[in-house]
Amino acid sequence: VRARTASCAPGRHPGQTMRIPKRFTILAAALLALNVVLWLAPVATALRQSFADQILGPSLIRAEVVAQAGAGTGTKEYRIDRGVVTAATARRVTIREQDGTVQMVRIAAGTQLEGVARARLGSLARRGAQVLVVRAARGAALSLDVED
Repeated sequence: VRARTASCAPGRHPGQTMRIPKRFTILAAALLALNVVLWLAPVATALRQSFADQILGPSLIRAEVVAQAGAGTGTKEYRIDRGVVTAATARRVTIREQDGTVQMVRIAAGTQLEGVARARLGSLARRGAQVLVVRAARGAALSLDVED
């Protein structure tokens, strides 16, 4: 009795193995790698974003940042303050932070203002505006952002 063999593709003999082109194998591997990267990317982004939100988000009261200024030139120190404006003039803004600390911040001609015109700085105290100020540790504000 003769054993029956399974049918095969036209032009192929029973028992002959099918060769997969090298180009197809490389393409399949590349697509699989891309799929894995795209699958993991949102997880990594979410972790990074939640960390940034936690550190620089609404719970931030103040921060001191030390950055290297350049090769062999030392460091630069920055201070980030967030709080409610209690007094403001064209040259100074006083902020009461969430923990009750009061900071007086100098406003220079080069200070970048977001959400308020320079001529209207005095109105921030009347509104009780929430602001975020970035400044050199011992200097004037580099930026003042009105958050509300």
